[in-house]
Amino acid sequence: MKRWSVHILLLFLLLCISCHRGKQSYPPLMEQAVQLMETHPDSALACLDSLSISITEWPEEVQMYYKLLTVKAKDKLYIPATSDTLINRIVRFYKDRQDDARLMEAYYYKGSVYRDMEDAPRAVDAFQHAAEIGENCANDTLNGRIYGQLASLFAFQGLYAESMKATKEAYKYNSACHNYRGVAFCLRDMARIYDMNNQKDSAENYYREAYTLMKEKISPEKACDIGEEMANFYYNWGKLDSAEILARKVQAYHTSSLSHLVLGEVYYQKQRFDSASVYLQNVIPGSNLYHQRTAHRLLHLIAGEQKQYQKAYQYAVLCIHALDSISRITQTEEVGKIHSLYNYNLSEQENQRLQSKTERQKLLLFQLLFVASLLIGIVIYLLHRLRKRRRKYAIREQQLQQISEEQEAKSNRRIMENEQQITLLTEQLEAAKLENNTFKHSLLDAQAKALGATNDQILAIQNEQEMRLLTFHHSDIYLHFHHATKSSELKENDWKQLSEALDATFPNFQRHLYALYPKLSEQELRICYLIKTDLKRSTIAELLSRSVSAITNSLSRLYEKIHNEKGTPQQMEEIIQKL
Repeated sequence: MKRWSVHILLLFLLLCISCHRGKQSYPPLMEQAVQLMETHPDSALACLDSLSISITEWPEEVQMYYKLLTVKAKDKLYIPATSDTLINRIVRFYKDRQDDARLMEAYYYKGSVYRDMEDAPRAVDAFQHAAEIGENCANDTLNGRIYGQLASLFAFQGLYAESMKATKEAYKYNSACHNYRGVAFCLRDMARIYDMNNQKDSAENYYREAYTLMKEKISPEKACDIGEEMANFYYNWGKLDSAEILARKVQAYHTSSLSHLVLGEVYYQKQRFDSASVYLQNVIPGSNLYHQRTAHRLLHLIAGEQKQYQKAYQYAVLCIHALDSISRITQTEEVGKIHSLYNYNLSEQENQRLQSKTERQKLLLFQLLFVASLLIGIVIYLLHRLRKRRRKYAIREQQLQQISEEQEAKSNRRIMENEQQITLLTEQLEAAKLENNTFKHSLLDAQAKALGATNDQILAIQNEQEMRLLTFHHSDIYLHFHHATKSSELKENDWKQLSEALDATFPNFQRHLYALYPKLSEQELRICYLIKTDLKRSTIAELLSRSVSAITNSLSRLYEKIHNEKGTPQQMEEIIQKL
């Protein structure tokens, strides 16, 4: 009997040990970080940072989970990611382990990394992988976030039908886990899409439902963001009274640039110019460029109505500046979309090439002829994709050129209209002079001078780039590089000054270079700098301690990296000069 008791006791102990080993333990600070992650991500990150040295002593599984938690904490703190190296390692680890729960989360943060890097196609691909895994994982909260991210990315790309599908999925999962904030935002996003499709009644219903849900389930203060957006929707729809009532309700809890703007627009339409001016003036400080543009435009019109021509001119100039900034931002965003799609296509082609290589190795064992046929098909497909990509790139360049020409034409039309008005005012001035009407003569003269000043400002804006270029050509750093004869004459600070001068002369020059090819080396970057500085290849070779042929080959290789086809150094130089 005793012998059996001993055996049973030993068996029980072995089972306990086995169960203990089956569950991975984590450092206490890491467990604490997990508990703090949702409510206090800053404290969670602090716990993780304190483990940065000792974590290397733990098993690989613990280290990988530590890395995943670090990525998660930084994402929640809105710290933008700049590299995908770490998250790709994490994804591969959990993929090999077949740990769907962690793999789903890893793919989600992989999508977040690519979102921060403004690579929308790769972000969508990662989020879709997370969504596929999520179908078999009981994690409604994370599924809701995944589809919410997909909806935002689709909307950013103008794919509103796909965005609506993703939003409805996010709504389903957020409802299942009683995430009322997430549900409200889904309803708001549906309203936006209906508004984009000019389905105003549906948009109004979803806006109202989102606003009510956020106000009742979360708080009236948190509902203000949706409320002011809904007020703006009412204004754009022409329902001025509804817009005014809702904007005032929002302002009872907090004031914002958008609620001020809506009230300013409403009162302008009602010709209550004094009230409109008060609210529009409150829009300008700290608001975004789009709000500033609208506020300056309306203040310009109000000043004109009130015969305050100097103020009208000042607001017109500010409006033009805002429009110029918006145009530059829009162009940068569009170019970024093109380049992210271009890089994604290259990556897809590489993946397909590797996959095809594996298939060919298998097929060689059975049928060489089939492999040859497959290769021909791949070549045809790649050529088709390359032609398609070239067409897209050419179309986008044409669109950008068209936008630039339209902006210039618009400015010229504005100048012509102002000149015609000045001519008319001059005739009226002569009449007033003959009538000996001093007051009328002074008023007309002020109007003519204001219009003339506006034309001068428009011309100044048009000639701004020429002035920047002239300033650069006479700058000390430009002359320094042109007078230098060898690399030893150049210091690291000289290169820094040249980079800053180029970005000041050609806005976002370096950023555009990295958009074309993100893996640009320091040597290639400096070659681009010197080409932009109007130096010959022979001079560039001396300043970089390289041969002329090496510089020529670098330009050719850089063109091939960007376009995936061979090109001449002259073609690459033309690209650099156009940036």
